Amino acid sequence: MIGVAVVGMIATVCSSSFGASPNSGLAFPGAKGVPFRAITNQVADIQLQINESNVLLTQLQTLAAQLQGQIALNTGDITALQAQLSSVQANITMLENQIYSLNAVLASKQNQITESCPPGSSIRQVNPDGSVVCQVDNTTQPTVVLFSPVATIPIGAGVSISQPCPSGTFVGSVDYAVSANVNVTSKLNLITSGSITAVNNSAATGSLQLRLVCFTRTP
Repeated sequence: MIGVAVVGMIATVCSSSFGASPNSGLAFPGAKGVPFRAITNQVADIQLQINESNVLLTQLQTLAAQLQGQIALNTGDITALQAQLSSVQANITMLENQIYSLNAVLASKQNQITESCPPGSSIRQVNPDGSVVCQVDNTTQPTVVLFSPVATIPIGAGVSISQPCPSGTFVGSVDYAVSANVNVTSKLNLITSGSITAVNNSAATGSLQLRLVCFTRTP
């Protein structure tokens, strides 16, 4: 019975997991006038393939464990069982590689833009999560570059630094300097001020400094 299960399982892997998804077939399926809908369908197809591959992977791993048990008990045709086990393990590796590749594709997508800029400013940067960084329109050269005091971050702790621009100016860019293994979790351009939040994941005291470039508005 295990031998029949192996054949059926491998056939399922080849036909279901690697077959065409419902919306595939074109680089941008259904993109005639609705490219964003087409991209949404592509994302849904990739997620569906990941889910189906994970189900098949679990089934194959269970089957491999059963075959290893049969071999350990020295029951049945050991040579045939070992051949079936090798085939199942090869398909497990193939599925794991496919799941990794699909997740990598999904992780690289740009999320839908979820924010807008206020009147008098424009989108300067779109972040991977769909949020945006705004910049006031009609800018000149930087008026001032400000450096915050260096903040000390204890081991395992977090810290936030905020710095306003001088009156009559606005934020052009927010930058920072951190010590090794200190992870910046938030960088915000708030038009008239900037802020940085970081967490120290190292085994030593860390440091964080905010650098703010402020501009004047052209009349």
